Amino acid sequence: MSNPFPMIKAEWRRNRFSSIVILLLLSLSVSLQIASAVLLDSTMESLSGAAEDYDLVIGAPGSSLDLTLASVYLREDEALPLLDHSVLEEIEEDDRVLASSPLVFADAYSGYRIVGVGEDYPMLSASVSIDEGEWIGDIHDAVIGADIPLSVGDEFLSEHSGAGDHEHSGYHVSGRLERTGTPYDRAILVSAESLWHAHGTEEGGVSAVLVKPRDFASAYSLRAEYQGRSDATAAFPGEVLASLFSLFSSVGRIASVLFWMIAALVMAAALISLLSTLPSKYGWIAVLRSLGAGRGYIFMMVWFQTAMIFLISGILGLFLGYGMALALMSVIAGGMGIAMRVSVSGAYLVPVVIFCLIGFVGALVPAVVGCRVSPRSILLK
Repeated sequence: MSNPFPMIKAEWRRNRFSSIVILLLLSLSVSLQIASAVLLDSTMESLSGAAEDYDLVIGAPGSSLDLTLASVYLREDEALPLLDHSVLEEIEEDDRVLASSPLVFADAYSGYRIVGVGEDYPMLSASVSIDEGEWIGDIHDAVIGADIPLSVGDEFLSEHSGAGDHEHSGYHVSGRLERTGTPYDRAILVSAESLWHAHGTEEGGVSAVLVKPRDFASAYSLRAEYQGRSDATAAFPGEVLASLFSLFSSVGRIASVLFWMIAALVMAAALISLLSTLPSKYGWIAVLRSLGAGRGYIFMMVWFQTAMIFLISGILGLFLGYGMALALMSVIAGGMGIAMRVSVSGAYLVPVVIFCLIGFVGALVPAVVGCRVSPRSILLK
């Protein structure tokens, strides 16, 4: 008797329902750990990618986080106070500024946000490139993002609120941008002047100003200057995101501890369940012992049967965790308009390995109990 696998297979068939339940519970406990890690890393990587083109953002006094979320991610729930036009003129004339563009958030078309920009906008983002047509030429031109259901040459009316009534402005689609994987894929870019004109102002305020400094020193000089003013504020999107990611990481660590606690409880319950079914195995253990099977054979058979449950659960949990993360990422991507980058790392195998090792050690308990069964006392009952 050197091959324990036929006996293990027969035992699994006999207790298939309980084995499947235990497998699913253990797999779910592992998947929560994997899903939280993949989702956190993928979200931070995707958010960083969407903001990497923007060096400096200047806006009216207020929250740097709100300024970043509204200007970089076009979050419509972040209502920004308007920055005075005179500040925009100062920025445009500053020798430390290589390029700048106002952002004006005012109108919409069929639920898609219309963003007023300046002539320098294409210089501010390496990912902005015309895929079809031409860049904005006059106040009636519009360049659409990759996901906008319009074609070059189409005409459309925007909607804006004015004096309590819905008014309209006419635009001609002059071009379409290449896909960027950012919220700007779902935006319509027009000249800032067209929005000021539509709202009856010649030099209206701006929601934010995107700035490309000439060099590293100029960037910090500009940030320090506008942060210290009473009529403006400035932020490095990357720096703001770093603070936000630090919060995400703290939450992720807390979630990881909670999920490990859940996994520990599930593993303990699984081992107790397996121990409770062990007396049902005493009969065939006694028969095998009477036929010459040694304690080592019984130990290995019982241990392997339990250890395999943890091994299979760990592998299933890895794939289930990735599946859960992908499903949640699709929801986040749809809500924020960001192309989510799936994070793949060997570090995600660490929880699986730890889980399996703990399971292998725990499997020693039923194995020791099983190999100490006395065949005489069982067969004489």
